[in-house]
Amino acid sequence: MNILRKQILGAAAFGILSFLVALILSWVFLAPQNFWYGLWHDHTSIGAAIDKYGPQNRYIPGFAETTREQRARAFAEINKAIHRGGEGLADISFDTQSFGRQKLLREPEIAHLQDVADLISLLKFLVLIVIVCWLIIVIRGFKRRRLPSIKQQFWGTTVFVIISASIVFLIGPKKVFNTLHIWVFPKENAWFFYYQDSLMSTLMEAPYLFGWIAAALLFWALIFYFVLQLFTYSIVNSTALRAWLAARRQKRS
Repeated sequence: MNILRKQILGAAAFGILSFLVALILSWVFLAPQNFWYGLWHDHTSIGAAIDKYGPQNRYIPGFAETTREQRARAFAEINKAIHRGGEGLADISFDTQSFGRQKLLREPEIAHLQDVADLISLLKFLVLIVIVCWLIIVIRGFKRRRLPSIKQQFWGTTVFVIISASIVFLIGPKKVFNTLHIWVFPKENAWFFYYQDSLMSTLMEAPYLFGWIAAALLFWALIFYFVLQLFTYSIVNSTALRAWLAARRQKRS
């Protein structure tokens, strides 16, 4: 019974690690594409929200005059900056016919996005730990000629995802989003902005854009998850790879 329990827990741990690696790959895949901002702008309420709240901004005029391409470019520049330690946030601007060139972000928004950039920099270290742990299990599986069964991984990962999703929906996605911001970001910097005070929030129709991005990340994570499963099992069961490694060892000796 204890052996079976260890096998199930081991399979669940590997399944969850594989899912986290898949989520990392999903992020790496979507980030250069600006998380499909153009798609969400055109096919959700983001474009309409900008048209509605842009003219109401208390600090920076003219954003409602921007084109779809200008908005996509502004988001792309924010995305690029937060992945480069916050470099260039203060320089993001947009041009309008009525008001000329305007800075997109005010100081409180720049401070918040710098916090986001710092968080991403920290997560890069955690990502490395996850990948190393996953590789260690794969290498051990290769040496032992077996990995946890896909069925056990599936159930372990499924239980993890269902429990996580249930907690989020029971508490409320918006409340979870706000609570995580309170926990993660410094108290001295604002993270909540009304649309009338922030073109950043208007541009993203925050937090709704993040829901669409999360859905895209999950979609691609599931695809990468199954690709990883196929890849790892083909590696572990590869007789050609074992023969090549054996030949190299023999050649060295």
